[in-house]
Amino acid sequence: MSNRLVQHIQWHLEWNYQLIEEWVEWLAGKELPRITSSKGSLGELARNSLCRPYWPTPYLPGPLQTLVAVTLRNLAVQARYQRTVVPTPDGGTFGLDWFRCEEACQRLPDSAPVLLVLHSITGNSNLGFVKSLCAAGYKQGWRPVAMLYRGCGGLSLESPRVYSANDTGDLQVAVAGLRTMYPDAPILLAGFSMGALLVTEFLAEAASSTAASGVVAAAAASSPFDLGAAWKRMAAAFPISITFLSQYAIVLRWIHYAWRHWNQIKHLPGVSWHRIAASYTMMHIDHELTCKANSIENTDAYYEQASSFQYIPKIKIPCLFQLAADDPFVKQLPETESQQNDHTVMLATKKGGHCAHLQGVIPFRPSYLDDGIVCFFTAVLRQKHALKAE
Repeated sequence: MSNRLVQHIQWHLEWNYQLIEEWVEWLAGKELPRITSSKGSLGELARNSLCRPYWPTPYLPGPLQTLVAVTLRNLAVQARYQRTVVPTPDGGTFGLDWFRCEEACQRLPDSAPVLLVLHSITGNSNLGFVKSLCAAGYKQGWRPVAMLYRGCGGLSLESPRVYSANDTGDLQVAVAGLRTMYPDAPILLAGFSMGALLVTEFLAEAASSTAASGVVAAAAASSPFDLGAAWKRMAAAFPISITFLSQYAIVLRWIHYAWRHWNQIKHLPGVSWHRIAASYTMMHIDHELTCKANSIENTDAYYEQASSFQYIPKIKIPCLFQLAADDPFVKQLPETESQQNDHTVMLATKKGGHCAHLQGVIPFRPSYLDDGIVCFFTAVLRQKHALKAE
């Protein structure tokens, strides 16, 4: 057989394989993300590092992605944590769960980047997306640690003040503590859902102080941006829809939280167990508990304080906002804010759900969220290392 014939057959096989692959990708909904940023150096860095196609799991639409991801990602990663309970100035406590602490201490130098991960509302360090990102960071040679909010993850509530989406005081204490423990290590911040709201506000507040000293990059994944709009939209959904039931599941976890910590919460003025237990939307929970525990006038004031749109223009540290357009928590995207700030990048896909972004036919591999956050952090660290070497 002549070489020319062999090359001809090889070309046909490669062309047919490429055609089949393209058809499979099209049927599966493979897409390039929409990256929104300024034309500065961070925008260029983000486009070079984040412009990777997303292949969502074809048989899982957005709402199902969110539900299935909770189970699959819990099964995919086995986490071992060592907990530190941190006191706060007001007499409360929060937790730091160190991922594979003993191995990290033996394997990593003190200068290794510290990855601080913030979970979602009513969550903990054993949520699949928290464990998955911690595992991905550990593979990069980083030191992952998950922050537990007051009373979450088995922690006792030491004061009547509960955690909220607009109170970054505990996060400030956590970052300051990490900076003291590892003064030569860069700090990477990543927050999911409500944790993303806290990261955004923290970065904005730290722009005019030294609170974020040591933090070199941050990521806000599946942020609601406007918490009040998210709760109102989900409360107005059809009562047996996945959107409404997802919110009600959060309400039930909040009711359990209040019941578990009632010995502290009952001391709050105006609080009523019967009204908390009768809640069926998050607006009721925030009215009956969150606002009263944090001395906020009403839910409108709380949601206004927690909204991220006012904070994004003030951010001075490289920050990635990664989300999906079919996320039931997200209504409005911060496109204008991201374009006008040289320190922020928004990565949006059409599909992916909330804190999910499962990818591939068998979605046990790290999610597109994990890949995006790790790629962004790696690119920022490399850029800073290169600038330091000059």
